[in-house]
Amino acid sequence: FAARQFTVRLGDIDLERDDEPSSPETYTVKAVHAHNKFSRVGYYNDIAILELTRPVRKSPYVIPICLPQGRYLKEAFAGARPTVVGWGTTYY
Repeated sequence: FAARQFTVRLGDIDLERDDEPSSPETYTVKAVHAHNKFSRVGYYNDIAILELTRPVRKSPYVIPICLPQGRYLKEAFAGARPTVVGWGTTYY
């Protein structure tokens, strides 16, 4: 994927309205880091980390996620109950 294909809008609560208290911001993408086993066939491993061109301003509506570090990088989470957040299909 080319980074120029994407923009990221953070803090947008209602996509139909512009007068939101969250003051959403749009960011351009510098790089796309897709899953190394991503395949365009099917929905397996369809996840990526988007690297933005500027730092994100945190707010009550925009908070960071936690990515694994240290010993957790090699830990297997098979069988663990995850939490999925966002739009789109979350099960198959």
